[in-house]
Parts: sequence; structure tokens; C-alpha cells
Amino acid sequence: MTLIQISLIITLISGFLITTYPVYAMKRGWPVGEILSNESGIIRSLGGLFMLASIVAIFFYFKWTISSAILVGFSFIGFFLTSIFKTYTQIISIIGLFIGIAIGLYYYLS
Repeated sequence: MTLIQISLIITLISGFLITTYPVYAMKRGWPVGEILSNESGIIRSLGGLFMLASIVAIFFYFKWTISSAILVGFSFIGFFLTSIFKTYTQIISIIGLFIGIAIGLYYYLS
């Protein structure tokens, strides 16, 4: 697995967690931080943008069969991680998004 593939998977899952956590947390009665509570906030916008960009890029960097499996499996992985980390999902997903972006930038700049 190459760095760009790892970057895409991390960015996809982190973006998914950022965009879906507030709704999932409200249903469970968990607190939602100030950063993720605003629907038009910069972090939620970046999470959604990079999630969509990762979905498109995955089809270029993976075989189509693996790409399909990743797209089906990432939502299950996202909900599984949210269930495990609960309120810590907020900070983990934000850090993960920036790590995924940093790995992708490193790949392209080297």
C-alpha cells in the first residue's frame, strides 16, 4: 500500500466521522464540541470536502473492486470507531483529517 492510498483512507474515514458525528452524538445524548456543532463551520466543511475528494481519488489509486469494498466498508468502520471512542471521536477525527492531508501533501511534494 502506498502513502497516497493510506492518505486517502485516513482522509475518507476522518471526513466521514467529522460530518456524521454531530447527528450520531445527538441521538445518543453525547456532547458535541463547539467546533463540530456549527453545520457551516470550517472544520465540517473541510471534512465534507475532503471526504468527497477522497471518494473520487480512491477510484484512481485503487482497483475498482477494492475501491468499491472501501466505499462500502468505510461507513461501517466510521460508525464502529465512533462507538468505541464516543466523545473522543471529535478530536481523533480532526487530527486524522490533518494527518491524512499531511501524508498526501508529503506524497505529492516528494
